[in-house]
Amino acid sequence: MAGSVSSRPPTHVDENQGDRSSGLGIRRNVILNDSGVLYSQSLTPTEQLRGMRAITRGQCVGVFGEMLFSNGVMLLYMTAMGLSSARVVFYLSLPWLLVSLFGIPAAFLNDCFGKKKMGYLGQILYLACMGLLILGGFVRSPWNEVCLVIGIGVFGIGSALFVGGFFALMSPIVPEKIRGRFFGHYRFAWQTVVVALTAGCTLFLSNRSPLGAFQMVLAIAIVGFLLRMVFFYRQIPELEQEKRSARGIGAIFMEALRAEGYLPFCSYVFLLTLFTATGPTIFALIEREILQYGDQQVVWLGNAALVGGIVGYLLGGFGVDRWGTRNVFLGSHFIYGAVFFLFLLRAVQPAPLFPYLVLVHLLFGVVSSTSITAISTEMLALIPPANKSLAISICTTLQLAGNALAGMMSAWMLDLGLLQNSWKLFGTVLSRYDAILLVCGLMVVVLVVTLGLVPSVIRQSQQMP
Repeated sequence: MAGSVSSRPPTHVDENQGDRSSGLGIRRNVILNDSGVLYSQSLTPTEQLRGMRAITRGQCVGVFGEMLFSNGVMLLYMTAMGLSSARVVFYLSLPWLLVSLFGIPAAFLNDCFGKKKMGYLGQILYLACMGLLILGGFVRSPWNEVCLVIGIGVFGIGSALFVGGFFALMSPIVPEKIRGRFFGHYRFAWQTVVVALTAGCTLFLSNRSPLGAFQMVLAIAIVGFLLRMVFFYRQIPELEQEKRSARGIGAIFMEALRAEGYLPFCSYVFLLTLFTATGPTIFALIEREILQYGDQQVVWLGNAALVGGIVGYLLGGFGVDRWGTRNVFLGSHFIYGAVFFLFLLRAVQPAPLFPYLVLVHLLFGVVSSTSITAISTEMLALIPPANKSLAISICTTLQLAGNALAGMMSAWMLDLGLLQNSWKLFGTVLSRYDAILLVCGLMVVVLVVTLGLVPSVIRQSQQMP
Protein backbone atom coordinates (compact mmCIF):
# COMPACT_ATOMS: atom_id res chain seq x y z
CA MET A 1 0.00 0.00 0.00
CA ALA A 2 1.21 3.48 -0.79
CA GLY A 3 2.42 5.50 2.11
CA SER A 4 4.27 2.64 3.80
CA VAL A 5 7.44 3.25 5.78
CA SER A 6 10.85 3.33 4.12
CA SER A 7 13.31 0.48 4.16
CA ARG A 8 15.72 2.05 6.67
CA PRO A 9 15.70 -0.01 9.90
CA PRO A 10 13.49 1.55 12.56
CA THR A 11 14.82 2.79 15.87
CA HIS A 12 13.81 0.71 18.89
CA VAL A 13 12.80 2.45 22.07
CA ASP A 14 12.04 0.60 25.32
CA GLU A 15 9.20 1.77 27.51
CA ASN A 16 9.04 -0.42 30.61
CA GLN A 17 6.43 1.52 32.49
CA GLY A 18 2.66 1.30 32.28
CA ASP A 19 0.63 3.54 30.03
CA ARG A 20 -0.83 5.84 32.68
CA SER A 21 -2.99 7.77 30.22
CA SER A 22 -4.91 4.65 29.30
CA GLY A 23 -5.41 3.28 32.78
CA LEU A 24 -4.55 -0.22 31.53
CA GLY A 25 -1.01 -0.56 32.80
CA ILE A 26 0.28 -1.81 29.44
CA ARG A 27 3.98 -2.61 29.24
CA ARG A 28 5.15 -1.70 25.79
CA ASN A 29 8.16 -2.20 23.56
CA VAL A 30 7.79 0.40 20.82
CA ILE A 31 9.38 1.18 17.46
CA LEU A 32 10.03 4.65 16.09
CA ASN A 33 9.85 4.41 12.30
CA ASP A 34 10.88 6.89 9.61
CA SER A 35 7.42 8.34 9.51
CA GLY A 36 7.76 9.39 13.11
CA VAL A 37 5.18 7.03 14.56
CA LEU A 38 5.59 5.08 17.79
CA TYR A 39 4.07 1.63 17.40
CA SER A 40 3.21 -0.68 20.28
CA GLN A 41 4.63 -4.17 19.81
CA SER A 42 3.28 -5.98 22.86
CA LEU A 43 -0.43 -5.29 23.08
CA THR A 44 -1.94 -8.64 24.00
CA PRO A 45 -5.32 -9.89 22.68
CA THR A 46 -6.78 -9.30 26.14
CA GLU A 47 -5.57 -5.70 26.15
CA GLN A 48 -6.91 -5.19 22.62
CA LEU A 49 -10.28 -6.50 23.74
CA ARG A 50 -10.24 -4.21 26.77
CA GLY A 51 -9.47 -1.21 24.59
CA MET A 52 -12.23 -2.08 22.11
CA ARG A 53 -14.71 -2.44 24.96
CA ALA A 54 -13.76 1.00 26.31
CA ILE A 55 -14.27 2.49 22.84
CA THR A 56 -17.68 0.90 22.47
CA ARG A 57 -18.95 1.64 25.97
CA GLY A 58 -17.76 5.23 25.86
CA GLN A 59 -19.55 5.80 22.58
CA CYS A 60 -22.72 4.20 23.95
CA VAL A 61 -23.02 6.71 26.79
CA GLY A 62 -21.88 9.79 24.85
CA VAL A 63 -23.36 9.41 21.39
CA PHE A 64 -26.92 10.45 22.26
CA GLY A 65 -25.90 14.11 22.50
CA GLU A 66 -24.14 13.90 19.15
CA MET A 67 -27.25 12.43 17.51
CA LEU A 68 -29.61 15.21 18.61
CA PHE A 69 -28.95 17.05 15.34
CA SER A 70 -30.00 14.07 13.23
CA ASN A 71 -32.73 12.23 15.16
CA GLY A 72 -35.35 14.99 14.92
CA VAL A 73 -35.06 16.38 18.45
CA MET A 74 -33.16 19.55 17.53
CA LEU A 75 -35.44 20.07 14.53
CA LEU A 76 -38.47 20.03 16.83
CA TYR A 77 -36.70 22.24 19.41
CA MET A 78 -35.95 24.89 16.78
CA THR A 79 -39.49 24.66 15.44
CA ALA A 80 -40.84 25.17 18.96
CA MET A 81 -38.72 28.34 19.12
CA GLY A 82 -40.62 29.63 16.08
CA LEU A 83 -37.84 29.39 13.48
CA SER A 84 -38.75 29.05 9.79
CA SER A 85 -38.18 25.78 7.92
CA ALA A 86 -35.36 27.32 5.84
CA ARG A 87 -33.53 28.42 9.00
CA VAL A 88 -34.06 25.02 10.62
CA VAL A 89 -32.54 23.22 7.63
CA PHE A 90 -29.61 25.67 7.57
CA TYR A 91 -28.89 25.40 11.31
CA LEU A 92 -29.06 21.60 11.21
CA SER A 93 -26.39 21.59 8.50
CA LEU A 94 -24.19 24.19 10.24
CA PRO A 95 -22.39 21.74 12.59
CA TRP A 96 -21.22 19.64 9.66
CA LEU A 97 -20.07 22.74 7.78
CA LEU A 98 -17.96 23.78 10.78
CA VAL A 99 -16.52 20.30 11.19
CA SER A 100 -15.57 20.27 7.51
CA LEU A 101 -13.89 23.68 7.83
CA PHE A 102 -11.99 22.90 11.04
CA GLY A 103 -11.54 19.16 10.50
CA ILE A 104 -8.09 19.21 8.92
CA PRO A 105 -6.56 21.81 11.31
CA ALA A 106 -8.10 19.89 14.24
CA ALA A 107 -6.59 16.63 12.99
CA PHE A 108 -3.19 18.34 12.67
CA LEU A 109 -3.50 19.41 16.32
CA ASN A 110 -4.36 15.82 17.24
CA ASP A 111 -1.21 14.55 15.55
CA CYS A 112 0.96 17.25 17.12
CA PHE A 113 -0.33 17.40 20.69
CA GLY A 114 -1.97 14.03 21.24
CA LYS A 115 -5.28 12.53 20.25
CA LYS A 116 -6.60 12.12 23.78
CA LYS A 117 -5.75 15.67 24.84
CA MET A 118 -7.64 17.12 21.89
CA GLY A 119 -10.43 14.60 22.47
CA TYR A 120 -10.90 15.82 26.04
CA LEU A 121 -11.03 19.43 24.81
CA GLY A 122 -13.63 18.50 22.22
CA GLN A 123 -15.83 16.85 24.84
CA ILE A 124 -15.62 19.93 27.08
CA LEU A 125 -16.92 21.96 24.13
CA TYR A 126 -19.77 19.45 23.75
CA LEU A 127 -20.79 20.23 27.33
CA ALA A 128 -20.63 23.97 26.64
CA CYS A 129 -22.84 23.49 23.58
CA MET A 130 -25.55 21.68 25.52
CA GLY A 131 -25.49 24.40 28.16
CA LEU A 132 -25.97 27.14 25.55
CA LEU A 133 -28.80 25.25 23.86
CA ILE A 134 -30.58 24.88 27.20
CA LEU A 135 -30.03 28.58 27.93
CA GLY A 136 -31.63 29.43 24.58
CA GLY A 137 -34.93 28.04 25.85
CA PHE A 138 -34.99 30.49 28.77
CA VAL A 139 -34.27 33.77 26.97
CA ARG A 140 -36.43 35.72 24.56
CA SER A 141 -35.97 36.43 20.87
CA PRO A 142 -33.51 37.32 19.39
CA TRP A 143 -31.22 36.11 22.21
CA ASN A 144 -32.58 32.58 22.03
CA GLU A 145 -31.40 32.32 18.44
CA VAL A 146 -28.04 33.84 19.39
CA CYS A 147 -27.56 31.13 22.03
CA LEU A 148 -28.61 28.54 19.46
CA VAL A 149 -26.12 29.69 16.83
CA ILE A 150 -23.22 30.00 19.29
CA GLY A 151 -24.03 26.60 20.77
CA ILE A 152 -24.08 24.99 17.33
CA GLY A 153 -20.76 26.68 16.53
CA VAL A 154 -19.18 25.35 19.73
CA PHE A 155 -20.57 21.89 18.91
CA GLY A 156 -19.02 21.98 15.43
CA ILE A 157 -15.55 22.91 16.73
CA GLY A 158 -15.80 20.32 19.52
CA SER A 159 -16.76 17.66 17.00
CA ALA A 160 -13.79 18.57 14.81
CA LEU A 161 -11.39 18.14 17.75
CA PHE A 162 -12.95 14.93 19.05
CA VAL A 163 -13.59 13.16 15.74
CA GLY A 164 -10.30 14.42 14.29
CA GLY A 165 -8.30 11.89 16.29
CA PHE A 166 -10.85 9.24 17.23
CA PHE A 167 -10.43 6.86 14.29
CA ALA A 168 -6.65 7.23 14.43
CA LEU A 169 -6.81 6.48 18.16
CA MET A 170 -8.69 3.23 17.59
CA SER A 171 -6.78 2.17 14.45
CA PRO A 172 -3.90 0.28 16.16
CA ILE A 173 -6.25 -1.20 18.77
CA VAL A 174 -8.61 -2.97 16.36
CA PRO A 175 -7.01 -5.89 14.44
CA GLU A 176 -7.27 -5.37 10.69
CA LYS A 177 -8.80 -8.79 10.00
CA ILE A 178 -11.90 -8.05 12.11
CA ARG A 179 -12.39 -4.34 11.41
CA GLY A 180 -15.53 -4.83 9.36
CA ARG A 181 -17.18 -6.88 12.08
CA PHE A 182 -15.90 -4.59 14.84
CA PHE A 183 -17.37 -1.49 13.20
CA GLY A 184 -20.63 -3.37 12.66
CA HIS A 185 -20.91 -4.48 16.30
CA TYR A 186 -19.54 -1.18 17.63
CA ARG A 187 -22.18 0.82 15.80
CA PHE A 188 -24.85 -1.77 16.61
CA ALA A 189 -24.16 -1.22 20.32
CA TRP A 190 -24.34 2.58 20.40
CA GLN A 191 -27.21 2.72 17.93
CA THR A 192 -29.21 0.42 20.22
CA VAL A 193 -28.60 2.80 23.12
CA VAL A 194 -29.66 5.80 21.00
CA VAL A 195 -32.87 4.02 20.00
CA ALA A 196 -33.69 3.23 23.63
CA LEU A 197 -32.98 6.78 24.83
CA THR A 198 -34.86 8.37 21.94
CA ALA A 199 -37.84 6.14 22.62
CA GLY A 200 -37.70 7.12 26.28
CA CYS A 201 -37.53 10.81 25.39
CA THR A 202 -40.83 10.59 23.53
CA LEU A 203 -42.51 10.14 26.92
CA PHE A 204 -41.75 13.84 27.52
CA LEU A 205 -43.11 14.93 24.15
CA SER A 206 -46.66 15.72 23.12
CA ASN A 207 -48.12 16.86 19.82
CA ARG A 208 -46.62 20.31 20.43
CA SER A 209 -44.13 19.97 23.27
CA PRO A 210 -43.04 22.91 25.46
CA LEU A 211 -39.41 24.02 25.42
CA GLY A 212 -38.88 22.53 28.88
CA ALA A 213 -39.35 19.00 27.57
CA PHE A 214 -36.54 19.49 25.04
CA GLN A 215 -34.33 21.04 27.72
CA MET A 216 -34.70 17.86 29.76
CA VAL A 217 -33.50 15.85 26.75
CA LEU A 218 -30.47 18.13 26.45
CA ALA A 219 -29.74 17.56 30.15
CA ILE A 220 -29.66 13.79 29.49
CA ALA A 221 -27.09 14.44 26.77
CA ILE A 222 -24.91 16.35 29.28
CA VAL A 223 -24.95 13.36 31.65
CA GLY A 224 -23.87 11.07 28.80
CA PHE A 225 -20.97 13.31 27.81
CA LEU A 226 -19.76 13.45 31.42
CA LEU A 227 -19.91 9.65 31.80
CA ARG A 228 -17.92 9.10 28.63
CA MET A 229 -15.26 11.64 29.50
CA VAL A 230 -14.78 10.63 33.15
CA PHE A 231 -15.15 6.84 33.08
CA PHE A 232 -14.50 5.42 29.60
CA TYR A 233 -12.41 7.74 27.43
CA ARG A 234 -9.52 7.60 29.88
CA GLN A 235 -9.39 3.78 29.50
CA ILE A 236 -8.63 3.92 25.76
CA PRO A 237 -4.86 3.48 25.23
CA GLU A 238 -3.10 5.90 22.91
CA LEU A 239 -0.71 3.45 21.26
CA GLU A 240 0.64 5.64 18.48
CA GLN A 241 2.27 8.97 19.15
CA GLU A 242 3.59 11.19 16.40
CA LYS A 243 7.14 12.49 16.50
CA ARG A 244 6.72 16.26 16.24
CA SER A 245 7.35 17.06 12.57
CA ALA A 246 9.19 20.12 11.34
CA ARG A 247 7.06 20.07 8.19
CA GLY A 248 4.01 22.28 7.93
CA ILE A 249 0.43 21.18 7.65
CA GLY A 250 0.49 21.72 3.88
CA ALA A 251 3.32 19.24 3.29
CA ILE A 252 1.71 16.62 5.52
CA PHE A 253 -1.64 17.20 3.81
CA MET A 254 -0.16 16.62 0.35
CA GLU A 255 1.60 13.47 1.54
CA ALA A 256 -1.71 12.06 2.71
CA LEU A 257 -3.34 12.89 -0.62
CA ARG A 258 -0.64 10.93 -2.46
CA ALA A 259 -1.59 7.69 -0.71
CA GLU A 260 -2.66 5.31 -3.47
CA GLY A 261 -6.39 5.45 -4.15
CA TYR A 262 -7.21 7.64 -1.16
CA LEU A 263 -8.19 10.91 -2.86
CA PRO A 264 -10.50 9.22 -5.42
CA PHE A 265 -12.18 7.34 -2.59
CA CYS A 266 -12.68 10.55 -0.59
CA SER A 267 -14.22 12.19 -3.67
CA TYR A 268 -16.65 9.31 -4.00
CA VAL A 269 -17.65 9.63 -0.33
CA PHE A 270 -18.34 13.36 -0.82
CA LEU A 271 -20.63 12.73 -3.79
CA LEU A 272 -22.52 9.91 -2.09
CA THR A 273 -23.11 12.05 1.02
CA LEU A 274 -24.15 15.11 -1.00
CA PHE A 275 -27.26 13.38 -2.35
CA THR A 276 -28.24 11.31 0.68
CA ALA A 277 -27.50 13.29 3.86
CA THR A 278 -30.46 15.66 3.72
CA GLY A 279 -32.99 12.83 3.51
CA PRO A 280 -33.94 12.58 7.24
CA THR A 281 -34.41 16.34 7.57
CA ILE A 282 -36.67 16.53 4.52
CA PHE A 283 -38.62 13.49 5.74
CA ALA A 284 -39.22 15.22 9.09
CA LEU A 285 -40.28 18.52 7.50
CA ILE A 286 -42.82 16.74 5.28
CA GLU A 287 -44.17 14.81 8.25
CA ARG A 288 -44.41 17.93 10.40
CA GLU A 289 -45.66 20.54 7.89
CA ILE A 290 -47.41 18.56 5.14
CA LEU A 291 -48.76 15.49 6.95
CA GLN A 292 -49.34 17.49 10.19
CA TYR A 293 -47.87 14.81 12.45
CA GLY A 294 -47.20 15.67 16.10
CA ASP A 295 -43.82 15.70 17.84
CA GLN A 296 -44.21 12.14 19.11
CA GLN A 297 -44.97 10.75 15.66
CA VAL A 298 -42.06 12.58 14.04
CA VAL A 299 -39.62 11.32 16.69
CA TRP A 300 -40.98 7.77 16.45
CA LEU A 301 -40.39 7.80 12.69
CA GLY A 302 -36.85 9.07 13.29
CA ASN A 303 -36.45 6.28 15.81
CA ALA A 304 -37.49 3.78 13.14
CA ALA A 305 -34.49 4.91 11.08
CA LEU A 306 -32.27 4.32 14.11
CA VAL A 307 -33.68 0.80 14.49
CA GLY A 308 -32.93 0.20 10.83
CA GLY A 309 -29.43 1.48 11.49
CA ILE A 310 -28.91 -1.21 14.12
CA VAL A 311 -29.67 -3.89 11.55
CA GLY A 312 -27.66 -2.10 8.88
CA TYR A 313 -24.49 -1.95 10.94
CA LEU A 314 -24.57 -5.71 11.48
CA LEU A 315 -25.33 -6.33 7.80
CA GLY A 316 -22.66 -3.84 6.77
CA GLY A 317 -19.98 -5.46 8.91
CA PHE A 318 -20.82 -8.91 7.56
CA GLY A 319 -21.21 -7.65 3.99
CA VAL A 320 -17.86 -5.89 3.92
CA ASP A 321 -16.02 -8.97 5.20
CA ARG A 322 -17.99 -11.30 2.93
CA TRP A 323 -18.46 -9.43 -0.37
CA GLY A 324 -16.09 -6.45 -0.21
CA THR A 325 -16.78 -2.73 -0.03
CA ARG A 326 -17.50 -2.11 -3.72
CA ASN A 327 -20.39 -4.55 -3.78
CA VAL A 328 -21.78 -3.03 -0.59
CA PHE A 329 -21.59 0.45 -2.13
CA LEU A 330 -23.26 -0.77 -5.33
CA GLY A 331 -26.25 -2.14 -3.44
CA SER A 332 -26.46 1.01 -1.32
CA HIS A 333 -26.95 3.27 -4.35
CA PHE A 334 -30.01 1.43 -5.59
CA ILE A 335 -31.54 1.05 -2.13
CA TYR A 336 -31.07 4.78 -1.43
CA GLY A 337 -32.87 5.58 -4.68
CA ALA A 338 -35.68 3.14 -3.86
CA VAL A 339 -36.19 4.69 -0.41
CA PHE A 340 -36.55 8.21 -1.79
CA PHE A 341 -39.05 7.08 -4.43
CA LEU A 342 -41.02 5.02 -1.91
CA PHE A 343 -41.43 8.16 0.20
CA LEU A 344 -42.67 10.07 -2.85
CA LEU A 345 -45.24 7.35 -3.56
CA ARG A 346 -46.72 7.46 -0.06
CA ALA A 347 -50.12 8.73 -1.27
CA VAL A 348 -50.67 6.08 -3.97
CA GLN A 349 -49.64 2.95 -2.08
CA PRO A 350 -52.50 0.92 -0.54
CA ALA A 351 -51.15 0.38 3.00
CA PRO A 352 -51.95 2.60 6.03
CA LEU A 353 -49.70 5.65 5.83
CA PHE A 354 -47.93 5.66 9.20
CA PRO A 355 -46.80 1.98 9.12
CA TYR A 356 -45.70 2.53 5.52
CA LEU A 357 -43.54 5.49 6.55
CA VAL A 358 -42.11 3.43 9.40
CA LEU A 359 -40.96 0.88 6.81
CA VAL A 360 -39.42 3.61 4.62
CA HIS A 361 -37.50 5.02 7.59
CA LEU A 362 -36.32 1.53 8.55
CA LEU A 363 -34.95 0.97 5.04
CA PHE A 364 -33.20 4.35 5.08
CA GLY A 365 -31.54 3.48 8.38
CA VAL A 366 -30.40 0.11 7.05
CA VAL A 367 -28.81 1.48 3.87
CA SER A 368 -27.27 4.50 5.61
CA SER A 369 -25.51 2.48 8.31
CA THR A 370 -24.43 -0.20 5.84
CA SER A 371 -22.69 2.35 3.62
CA ILE A 372 -21.14 4.11 6.65
CA THR A 373 -19.62 0.81 7.82
CA ALA A 374 -18.14 0.24 4.36
CA ILE A 375 -16.75 3.80 4.29
CA SER A 376 -15.06 3.44 7.70
CA THR A 377 -13.50 0.08 6.84
CA GLU A 378 -12.19 1.17 3.45
CA MET A 379 -10.85 4.43 4.87
CA LEU A 380 -8.71 2.73 7.51
CA ALA A 381 -7.34 0.37 4.87
CA LEU A 382 -6.26 3.22 2.57
CA ILE A 383 -4.72 5.77 4.95
CA PRO A 384 -0.92 6.05 5.18
CA PRO A 385 0.76 4.94 8.44
CA ALA A 386 1.97 8.40 9.48
CA ASN A 387 -0.18 11.37 10.51
CA LYS A 388 -3.28 9.20 10.56
CA SER A 389 -5.49 11.81 12.18
CA LEU A 390 -4.89 14.28 9.37
CA ALA A 391 -5.26 11.60 6.68
CA ILE A 392 -8.56 10.41 8.14
CA SER A 393 -9.77 14.00 8.47
CA ILE A 394 -9.53 14.46 4.69
CA CYS A 395 -12.17 11.79 4.19
CA THR A 396 -14.36 12.83 7.13
CA THR A 397 -14.06 16.50 6.12
CA LEU A 398 -15.29 15.79 2.60
CA GLN A 399 -18.05 13.58 4.00
CA LEU A 400 -19.22 16.30 6.38
CA ALA A 401 -18.82 18.95 3.68
CA GLY A 402 -21.21 16.91 1.54
CA ASN A 403 -23.59 16.74 4.49
CA ALA A 404 -23.42 20.49 5.09
CA LEU A 405 -23.65 21.40 1.41
CA ALA A 406 -26.70 19.15 0.98
CA GLY A 407 -28.52 20.94 3.79
CA MET A 408 -27.48 24.41 2.69
CA MET A 409 -28.51 23.82 -0.91
CA SER A 410 -31.91 22.62 0.31
CA ALA A 411 -32.26 25.65 2.61
CA TRP A 412 -31.24 27.98 -0.21
CA MET A 413 -33.82 26.54 -2.60
CA LEU A 414 -36.54 26.74 0.05
CA ASP A 415 -35.65 30.29 1.14
CA LEU A 416 -35.51 31.71 -2.41
CA GLY A 417 -38.72 29.98 -3.46
CA LEU A 418 -37.10 28.16 -6.38
CA LEU A 419 -39.39 25.16 -5.93
CA GLN A 420 -43.11 25.06 -6.61
CA ASN A 421 -45.28 24.69 -3.53
CA SER A 422 -47.24 21.93 -5.25
CA TRP A 423 -46.66 19.66 -8.25
CA LYS A 424 -47.94 16.31 -9.48
CA LEU A 425 -46.38 12.87 -9.76
CA PHE A 426 -48.55 9.96 -10.97
CA GLY A 427 -51.59 12.15 -10.40
CA THR A 428 -50.65 12.86 -6.76
CA VAL A 429 -50.06 16.39 -5.49
CA LEU A 430 -46.67 16.69 -3.80
CA SER A 431 -44.83 19.53 -2.02
CA ARG A 432 -41.66 21.51 -2.60
CA TYR A 433 -39.89 19.25 -0.10
CA ASP A 434 -40.77 16.26 -2.27
CA ALA A 435 -39.03 17.94 -5.21
CA ILE A 436 -35.77 17.83 -3.24
CA LEU A 437 -36.26 14.11 -2.58
CA LEU A 438 -36.89 13.49 -6.29
CA VAL A 439 -33.59 15.13 -7.23
CA CYS A 440 -31.73 13.18 -4.54
CA GLY A 441 -33.28 9.88 -5.62
CA LEU A 442 -32.36 10.39 -9.27
CA MET A 443 -28.83 11.58 -8.56
CA VAL A 444 -27.87 8.83 -6.12
CA VAL A 445 -28.78 6.21 -8.74
CA VAL A 446 -26.91 8.07 -11.48
CA LEU A 447 -23.86 8.22 -9.19
CA VAL A 448 -23.38 4.46 -9.58
CA VAL A 449 -20.89 5.43 -12.30
CA THR A 450 -18.65 7.00 -9.62
CA LEU A 451 -17.95 3.54 -8.18
CA GLY A 452 -14.91 3.61 -10.48
CA LEU A 453 -13.42 6.00 -7.90
CA VAL A 454 -13.50 3.29 -5.21
CA PRO A 455 -10.21 1.30 -5.20
CA SER A 456 -11.77 -1.53 -3.12
CA VAL A 457 -8.79 -2.51 -1.01
CA ILE A 458 -11.27 -4.50 1.08
CA ARG A 459 -12.30 -7.18 -1.36
CA GLN A 460 -14.45 -10.28 -1.10
CA SER A 461 -13.24 -12.57 1.61
CA GLN A 462 -11.97 -15.93 0.41
CA GLN A 463 -12.17 -17.44 3.88
CA MET A 464 -15.88 -17.02 4.56
CA PRO A 465 -18.24 -19.65 3.13
